[in-house]
Amino acid sequence: MALHWFNSLRPSRLGVVFIAIFSAVLVSVGVVRAHSNQGTDATAPTAATELLVEERVAPSVSDEVFAKSINFSRFKTLSVQHNQTLKTWDTMSRQMLAAITGKGSILGQEPTFTVLDIAMRPQVYATRNIIRVRVIPLRDDLGTVPGVSAQEKRRILHEGTISLAFWRDPVTVRRMAEIQASAFQKGDGIQKVEAAAGAMESLFAGNFGFPLVAMIPPAKGSYGTWTRINEIIGNVPALRKFAEQSKSPLPAPLPDYDEAKVSAVWGETLGLFKHWQSRDAESVQKNLDALALALPQVNPQAYPSELKRNSEVFYNRLFNLTLPGAAFYFLAFVLFLISLRTQSQSVRLWGLRFFVIALLIHTAAIAIRWWLLEKSTDDWFHSIPIRNQFESVMFSAWFGSVVLLLLELWKGKSLYGTAAGFVGWLSLMAIFTVPYVLNISIGEQLGQVGGILMSYWLYIHVTLAVASYALIAATAFLGGLWLWTYYRARKVIADIKNHRQLASETADLQLVSFAGSGVIANPLNTIARMLFIPVKASAAEGVKASSDGPYTSALESSVVARLRHIDQCNLTIMQLAFWVLGVAIVCGAVWADVSWGRPWGWDPKETFSLVTWMCYLMIVHIRYATEYKAWYTSVLSIIGFIVLLFNWIGVNYFLVGLHSYA
Repeated sequence: MALHWFNSLRPSRLGVVFIAIFSAVLVSVGVVRAHSNQGTDATAPTAATELLVEERVAPSVSDEVFAKSINFSRFKTLSVQHNQTLKTWDTMSRQMLAAITGKGSILGQEPTFTVLDIAMRPQVYATRNIIRVRVIPLRDDLGTVPGVSAQEKRRILHEGTISLAFWRDPVTVRRMAEIQASAFQKGDGIQKVEAAAGAMESLFAGNFGFPLVAMIPPAKGSYGTWTRINEIIGNVPALRKFAEQSKSPLPAPLPDYDEAKVSAVWGETLGLFKHWQSRDAESVQKNLDALALALPQVNPQAYPSELKRNSEVFYNRLFNLTLPGAAFYFLAFVLFLISLRTQSQSVRLWGLRFFVIALLIHTAAIAIRWWLLEKSTDDWFHSIPIRNQFESVMFSAWFGSVVLLLLELWKGKSLYGTAAGFVGWLSLMAIFTVPYVLNISIGEQLGQVGGILMSYWLYIHVTLAVASYALIAATAFLGGLWLWTYYRARKVIADIKNHRQLASETADLQLVSFAGSGVIANPLNTIARMLFIPVKASAAEGVKASSDGPYTSALESSVVARLRHIDQCNLTIMQLAFWVLGVAIVCGAVWADVSWGRPWGWDPKETFSLVTWMCYLMIVHIRYATEYKAWYTSVLSIIGFIVLLFNWIGVNYFLVGLHSYA
């Protein structure tokens, strides 16, 4: 029963598929039949291919019945090379539909079915309102296109969808050109719709009866460029013989391919197209299953293993393992929070158990992604999943969770565990929900980065940077917890004369000491304090602290002890964040020098990284200069996190710079 429920899931995956935009803008509704025009290139029909394409038969069953009659469990695990990355049909289908519709499926149908149906029946889907218009002002503008009725205008505004035929209509094209010329800020919205239209057009199969995606592995070796179905028709003996007799052009045969294996793939592909048109579900099932056997046999060495392909489908169904991990992190966070208030060791133990489960799921998510990417690069090192927003947040949360778990096991008072559960839950929920809320891709799909950026400094710099981000998030949480505890108990601690007692060190930083009538500098003590290195209070500091007066009540003593403990934990994590981020900035400068020829260029990302680091540098001086050291530390830790969020999100998506890719 559980397995049946699991297999029935139809989750959405959002992503942006970057493709080439068609150069012709004044194209009529007939764009969907463009592939049927005569030509001499590899994608144009020839007498040889037309011989094998029968007349289309009107469907005898509905789309819904036809879709439910086919089992795609084997076919959707087949591999394709898409955007320089090997992925399954399931992954590619979800990405393509997300780019077109903003959803991972249409009407709850299997994504693989929908992609094949669009490819084999473009004339049907060209007039369907499935292209998502994400920018609301642009929906209003589309309603001003001449010929659009008031009812259709309301529908576009409410549903936010249009058809490919409407978008390619010359009247719409002219209207969009006018809007873009008069309001350049709407250009981004227009480009997003254009990208969706281009993604849809790229699926149209034309005379070859199949999406023109690279699904045939290279003829030799374990790594290389994959081939499209229209590129291997010269390797099919039957087509080559007919082409010679009819003097029809065919692409030149590709070297090293086994003609018998290629012919089997071509035959099943052609049969699938014909049977799909006639809605013959039984024959379609046979063709799909035969392709699932034939394609890996073209070159088993280069084809990803069945285990890897099934794992990718499983990974997709569980939302890249973000939701399961976030659920267990949240349970751990709640239990640690309860333990923190009640001092219950049994509750803390259950919090640790749920946290370990969450961390194992989190680790599996990173490991699976790494494993899936390895086949695309043939290099484990250059497949480390830390090259976009999704992967960097995932790794950042993992690093922070590991460090905070170790601190929790060491200290054992639930405070580090509470911060760890909060960071893990917040991070995984963020990368799951951001594409839905903001309608942007953060790299959740498997992919690569630009070649100029591929350097070992990439992994050193990014790993250190995102590791510090998780620690900074933890300090913000602890800073907020300190402020909440402080203001909640303000009446209880109102009689405290010296607020230094609320910090982990009760006295001022002693930069000098007095011996008789002379002054002796403490340079080592000073440097240690400035570098966030813990220094035990001197005897003089102890005397000064005790002179501030005893606590007036046991309750006051308990509150002060709690505030000191939170401040101490905050400073411990802040020490790590401060130095890890500093080293990351230096390594980033080295990487920039290697990739761009200059170590520092005041790029927005570079500038705000430095500002973030300086926020924590300020804490050193403020803790020296003020009596309210713990209060200012908590406030600045939150401000530093806000600056970090702007650096990590705002700079990437709202400012133009060299770091916009990440």
